[in-house]
Amino acid sequence: MATKKLKELLEARKSSNRDTSVTMNGSGANKQSNEKSLQRWLDHELEVMVKEHEVRFEYEKQSQVRAALAEELAMLRQVNELAANGLSPPKGKNGFARAFSMSLNARMARIASLENMLSISSNSLVAMASQLSEAEERERAFTNRGHWNQLRSMGEAKILLQYMFNSLADTRCQMWEKDMEIREMKDQIRELVGLLRQSEIKRKEVEKELKVREQDVATTLAKPASGNSPNSLKHCAEDIQEPLSPES
Repeated sequence: MATKKLKELLEARKSSNRDTSVTMNGSGANKQSNEKSLQRWLDHELEVMVKEHEVRFEYEKQSQVRAALAEELAMLRQVNELAANGLSPPKGKNGFARAFSMSLNARMARIASLENMLSISSNSLVAMASQLSEAEERERAFTNRGHWNQLRSMGEAKILLQYMFNSLADTRCQMWEKDMEIREMKDQIRELVGLLRQSEIKRKEVEKELKVREQDVATTLAKPASGNSPNSLKHCAEDIQEPLSPES
């Protein structure tokens, strides 16, 4: 769950701040280690931002779901009250009409289910709100200290900037590849829709031809017995057995 992941990331941020004593001293090993440290720090900060966005999105979505559940629950309770007093549902409200058509046991079962779902939804919203509040509080404290206080020199800034550029370029390339995949899928869908339409047109043509033949046969059989010579009946039978034209 995004909430759990965000909590883990916030704890990791608190316990894994870069050692302020790490500086660029020209040593190859230390320089490489410092580059990795900067990259891990940036990746972690970006992941925190993404998870915050996910939790906020889920929170808004869950709020909408909870509002819909609460509205349905209130409506069912009102229906029960109206039914107990022998009153009719309000006119022009389909939801009330459907609820009135349900049996009392069915309404009570639905009410119990809605109450359970509302309880679960409320607990989820409380947990997400708590994590978002904590994340925002830590973000304010972190911002006050300065996001870029982790950088100790212009050399570190250049290293981080190059890493950000490489990451952005890689992301752009991945987006381009995904865009091409989506375009190919859309083309395939259009081709499939075209084939389905052609198949439907062909089916209607075949049905129309069969209907015409059935009408011809019915007309022939409905003629007076004197008019049904052996030759005409033979011709009718051959016409029935004749396969549909290849064009159909």
